[in-house]
Amino acid sequence: GSDIYYAGRMENKPTIWKNGVAQVLSQTSGCVNDIYVSNGMVYAVGQLNHVATLWRNGTAESLATNYQTLYPYSEPTSEAFAVSIANGKVYVAGCVYVSGTSKAAYLWTNGTYQMLSDGGGCAYDVFVDGTTVYVVGEAPQESSIISNLTVPALWTNGTLRDLTPTNQTPLPGRATCVWVDNHVPYVTFYQEKGSMYQSIIQGYLYENGTTRELSCRRPYAVCKKDGDLYIAGRKEQWVGHDLPVLLKNNEEQTLEGAKTPGCVNAIFVR
Repeated sequence: GSDIYYAGRMENKPTIWKNGVAQVLSQTSGCVNDIYVSNGMVYAVGQLNHVATLWRNGTAESLATNYQTLYPYSEPTSEAFAVSIANGKVYVAGCVYVSGTSKAAYLWTNGTYQMLSDGGGCAYDVFVDGTTVYVVGEAPQESSIISNLTVPALWTNGTLRDLTPTNQTPLPGRATCVWVDNHVPYVTFYQEKGSMYQSIIQGYLYENGTTRELSCRRPYAVCKKDGDLYIAGRKEQWVGHDLPVLLKNNEEQTLEGAKTPGCVNAIFVR
């Protein structure tokens, strides 16, 4: 409707704001990473007490994993990064960490987990198109020159696609956002380009099997509406300083305050 929701954390506590009024979800430490409103129900996901959590209208539900069973001597923590509602189901993307390093990407469907990767990786976004579930993030890749390499990844109904551009050496990277328009998936990602000893970070758009470079160092969001394609993130103006950027059909848009360091993390076009 006419209500505006946003979420994050306040004084290290998971918080939702509705029309500017804060609702603290817990008095213990945590955060909200994504929010989705459907049929009057407010879904939020993030982390509470180091456990991936889904809130429904403020009520917390811990999201289970099988990582403790697989690795009983580790001390994993988990986190959820994105939520989407489709076909009467709740889809959540996230991961499990061990010793501060992401070790496994997960997708939860109505609370039931699916491990998308092991030995590295994380899921950062999810989009459901009919019966097709798209998840993006990073996945482990075998490498003889880079240890613990993770590359930008797209999972389609659980099947992994490495988004490293053709004829480019796989280097560290991450897929950040997925949007589907007219059954065509659009994925933003960034990846180191060049050699492992001399590389730059380059932003890309994957569009239904093709990849192109963006005038954006690290794209974090993509959205297509009424034929227009929006991409946002941050660009490099000079070494060490990234500026917020919004692209509409690959043309940079004017952003107030965009001449100081910052970034854009999300887009919503209505």
